Order: sequence, then structure tokens, then C-alpha cells
Amino acid sequence: MKLKKWLILSYIAVILSPVITGVILYKLIIDYNNDVEVTDYISSIEIFQKYEGKLLNPQLYLHIKKSLNLIDNADRKKVGIVLYNKDGIRIYSSGNEIPITLDKEELYSGLYEIKQGYRANVLKKPVFKDDDLIGFFQITQVRSEWMNGVNKRTLYAYGIFFGVLIAIIIIVVRLLDRRMNRPIKLLTEAMSLFAKGEKNTDISYKRSDEIGMLIHHFNRMSNEIESKRNELIEQQREKEFIITAISHDLKTPLTSIRAYAESIGKYDGLSGKEVSEYTSVIISKSDYMKNMLDDLFGYTLLNRDYSLNLVEVDGEEFFYMLFSGYHELCSREKVSLSIEQRVSGIYMVDVKQMTRVVDNLVSNAIRHSDGKCIYLGAFSPEQNLPAWIDKESIKEIDEWRSEGVIILVKNEGLPIPFEDQEKIFSPFYQRDSSRNKGTSCGAGLGLSIVNIILNKHDGKIKVISNERAGTIICCWVRIKTS
Repeated sequence: MKLKKWLILSYIAVILSPVITGVILYKLIIDYNNDVEVTDYISSIEIFQKYEGKLLNPQLYLHIKKSLNLIDNADRKKVGIVLYNKDGIRIYSSGNEIPITLDKEELYSGLYEIKQGYRANVLKKPVFKDDDLIGFFQITQVRSEWMNGVNKRTLYAYGIFFGVLIAIIIIVVRLLDRRMNRPIKLLTEAMSLFAKGEKNTDISYKRSDEIGMLIHHFNRMSNEIESKRNELIEQQREKEFIITAISHDLKTPLTSIRAYAESIGKYDGLSGKEVSEYTSVIISKSDYMKNMLDDLFGYTLLNRDYSLNLVEVDGEEFFYMLFSGYHELCSREKVSLSIEQRVSGIYMVDVKQMTRVVDNLVSNAIRHSDGKCIYLGAFSPEQNLPAWIDKESIKEIDEWRSEGVIILVKNEGLPIPFEDQEKIFSPFYQRDSSRNKGTSCGAGLGLSIVNIILNKHDGKIKVISNERAGTIICCWVRIKTS
């Protein structure tokens, strides 16, 4: 139940409790009155008949006495008598009230009738002597037993009222504590802990009321902030790692460049061939450093809020263009290259970044081919995979490549150990620890960049590597649907 509804119901319950009590009291009095009305009426008639004979005596109105003893001792607490002369002047009262005069309308009203009131029943009659009116008497019977019953029921009703009211207050206070005070206290404590940097400050609260929504939003906010905090920590560690890795990777080529430059400057007797070799080494190391810095710049750029420049391309034309130009590179590295592409359909891609993907994959394959053959291919989902993919790998790839084009790059070098296959897409990871073996291995960012570019295309990447299949890098890009 929503907290607002619960508070409204609590307010209504507190407001209605006196109304309910009044209804109960009224019902109790009405029921009691109905139960005793006949008995009380008969009792009044008996009292009236008992004293009516005495009060019809004309002498009481003609010869007024100051002291009269008209009421029996047993009836003094429940019977009252008042006498009036014919002019309405009070000449006697058992209650010793001050004499007053009634006007004719009041004097003559209600004669011979028993008037039943809340506190008493009253009978008023005229008195005659020789057909002459000489006075009036009024007998009042106090309804003491009825009043006692009403008082008991009133106390009973008030007891119910206060009991219900106290019970409602206790229930409301406890529910208020459970529904508001406790969760607010939990929220306050969790906020204080979170402000101090504590982790795992989630509050367990299952209700869906307003406070529950507030706690839910706090939990989500704290988790998001904690996630961002962890991301910042990880980014900071990554930056430190990048600085360390780049510093390490740049140290060797810089040392070589310096050494060869010093040799050219110090030794005048170097032959033209030696100067050419030294210059070639310097240029090679400089190119390596430039490529490393280009990779670092690209990796940093892609990790930011980089938006792809997506354009619509025809699959057959695009992949024909994408795979061209690698035969010369492989020939220079003395590696044979086999290309197959059977692609149809329309795709939304960033041409520049997809070119970079294939460049990095081919360069990585050449680096690990051990001078053997590498294979490059792209295939639509309805096309069969090439013969250079073994049957087990075909089955695995077919389960993975529906509704998109699959790009395959295979080399026949040593397989990647299973425990390293997920790590190869991490930045600066090099499974052969070749940082200290020279500079031909690259900076370790190529596959990381490929992974980021494919993720930005809503694509995916996986590796299949074993003695049977060699190493196959599989990239998937979704086909455009109408």
C-alpha cells in the first residue's frame, strides 16, 4: 500500500472513532430504553397512583401550611411534588424551591398526561372542590434506575472509545515507526556510510511505497556512483599502465635510434652502405614509434564518447575494397595470403574504422604466422564457410553468425593457450612476453582497438585457437534490416 493511502486511512480511522463511539452509545441507550420503557412506565403509574389520592385533598390548597410531609421516606430520593393554586402560584414544593408563578398556557398544558423525559416522568392534574378549580399538583418521578443504566452504558461506550482510540494510536505509531521511521533511519545510515566511501550500502526494503521508491532510487544511484567510481579507478590504473607500457616500449627503439645516430655522427670513415643501413634502422624504429603512438591515440580516442560515422554500404563492393592491397604487404613479409569473400546485403559501417579492423587483424596474423599462409574471408549468413575452416570450427561459427556478415582471419602459427584466449583483447596484452625481444611485436593494442570498434558497431568478436584449427579471429557485423 502506498504511504499516502496508508496515512489517509489512519487519519480516517482516528477521525471516525468518536463517531463510531457516539453511534454505539446511542444504540446502547435506545436498546436499553426499549428494554425498560414498559417497566419504567408501570413503575411511574404506581408512584402517581400512590400520591394522587393525597394530593386531591382540597385542604392542601385552601389552608396552606408551611410544612407538609407528603412524601414517604422511602420515596424522597426518587419522587418530587409541587402544588399550585388556581392562579398558578407555587404554594408547595418538596424541593423547597423559591415560589414562582406559571402563566395559564404553561399551567394548563399537559394536564392528565404522563410526560416521559430523559431524567424523570411527570404527571400534572387539576384539583376541584364542588366543581370549582382550586389548584394543581405535579408529581415527578426521577428515573434513577434508568439513569444508572444509561450512565453504565455511557461509561461502557466511553471505555470502548478510549480503548479503540488507544489501540488505534498504538497501531498507528507502530506502523508509522515500521513504515517511515525505520526505513528513513536505514536510509540515513546508508547515506552516511556511502558518504564515507563505504561499499555495499544497498538497503533491503521490499515495499513499493514512496519510501520504498526513494530507497530503490538511492540503491540504484549508489550502485551507479560506485560503478562510475570503479570505472574511474580502473581508468586511472589503465592510464598508469599505459604510461608504464609506452615508456617501456619506447625505450628500446629510442636507444637504438640514439646509438645509430651517434655512430653516424662520430665515425667519419663509415661507408655509404653502413650509413644507409644505419639510416634504414633509424627510419624503421621511427616508424615503429609512430605506429605505436598512432595506436595509442586511436585507442584513447575510441575509449572516449567517440561517435562512429556510419554510412550505408553494399556488402559485395565494400568487402572487395576492404580486402584489397594486402597481397603486397604479405609478399613483403614472405607470407602467402588467401582471400575469399562472398557477401551480399546492405550494412551500416564506419568505413575508416572497419578498414582499421582488417588492418590490425591482418598485421596480427602476419606477426604470428611463422612465415606460413594466412587466410582472409567475409561471408554472409546464407553462404557456406570456406574449406580452410575445419568442420568443428564451422559448426561453432555457424551457431554464432546468423543475421550478419562474418569476417574471418586465420593464421597457421602456434595456437593461443586456452587460458589466454580471452585476454588477447585486453590492452597491452602480449602472450609471448616479447616486449624484451625487440620491437616487431607491436604495442599490444591492435586487438583491443578491433574489439572496441566492433562493440561500437553492435558487433562481436571471438577467437578459435587450437592445434587442429590454427588461430581464427571471428568478427561479426549485423546486416541492415528494412
